[in-house]
Amino acid sequence: MAHPLYEVEEEILKRLDVKDLLRCKSVCKSWSSLISNQRFIKIHLEHHYANDCDNERIGHRRITMSKEADYISNQHFEFDHGFFELNDSHLLGSCNGLVCVSPSPSKILVINPSTREVKKVRKPRIPETDFLCWGFGYDSLTNDYKLVLGYKKDENHTCFQVFSLRSNMWKVIGEINYGFTSRVGILCKGALHWLAYAFDISSNVIVSFHFLEEKFLEFPMPHDVRYRELVTWKPFLMRLGNMNECLCLFPDVFLHDVWVMNKEQSWKCLGRNVRSRMMLCTT
Repeated sequence: MAHPLYEVEEEILKRLDVKDLLRCKSVCKSWSSLISNQRFIKIHLEHHYANDCDNERIGHRRITMSKEADYISNQHFEFDHGFFELNDSHLLGSCNGLVCVSPSPSKILVINPSTREVKKVRKPRIPETDFLCWGFGYDSLTNDYKLVLGYKKDENHTCFQVFSLRSNMWKVIGEINYGFTSRVGILCKGALHWLAYAFDISSNVIVSFHFLEEKFLEFPMPHDVRYRELVTWKPFLMRLGNMNECLCLFPDVFLHDVWVMNKEQSWKCLGRNVRSRMMLCTT
């Protein structure tokens, strides 16, 4: 059983931001040990995540990265479209305060902006390819952060490798019979999600990679009339997002419908008013 004083210290310290915690590590050895403990790090992270979600001013923060800020602000391009042909720097993903970036074609870094710690990721051994897709997330079972990288093997297959931050190693997890139409995996409920095309059924789908099992799953697109009319009009403008810890699907067109996946893994259209409020919060 923990000492009552220890529990009081933990309750106080978990409310501090990271910069103040780093200063507190110099107060005494017991505080340094507590703050460095993996259990406390998780408690601190969960506490501030809950506070951020309840704070309307910062609950919808996004991380963006661009060498061409003026271009991006004047043209409606994002990471899954023409941006990739114009820049060598990419944001590969973020999770629990860590940010994974590729500042150049030959370098991948995992950065903690609060502590200014940087870890260089070993370069993966993959063939030259004109298409890559990726994502970054957390494996709660092994307490490990992982980078997922997919590359096009041929017209009908995509090969995947996973990098473990803990072991500092890449491993091959196999190939799947999909062509990916989005590059950056959207992290939601312990899984990365991409828009893809399933060649075996000749249909657009959503492919997810689950960190715990390290396996891929397939989800269908919405079946309602509004979605079918939309993709007939502009089939390549759909996007994935994370709204209130639910996977959402929406077109790259302002003031249009938003579909949200519920617990039963079926889609519900929330209409256009939700989209307008969401855009105001996230831009």
